[in-house]
Amino acid sequence: MSALYLHATLKIRHGCYERFCEAKARQVPVLEGYGWKLIGGWVTVVGRVYTVINIWEVSDANHFFETAAKWRETPAGEAFRAVTAEVVEEEVITMMKKTSYCP
Repeated sequence: MSALYLHATLKIRHGCYERFCEAKARQVPVLEGYGWKLIGGWVTVVGRVYTVINIWEVSDANHFFETAAKWRETPAGEAFRAVTAEVVEEEVITMMKKTSYCP
């Protein structure tokens, strides 16, 4: 089975980008400990500034939902959610797979 990729788009409130990055940096090793792999993180510089895109590789959709449920119940997950409640205006998560023409 081919890998599944989680595409997260987060609109960060003006003035909150650094706080978001500090909180997210603490979460990356936690989520990677569950088997997720961070492919990359980007922030816009033209257009709507402080829109963050994260791409994670996960084994399948069930793995994503199971990990998210476990992580939310941990102190690390609760702390991150408290920060995001203050600094994130909008979050959209989609899952995708590579196209047939992509190696």
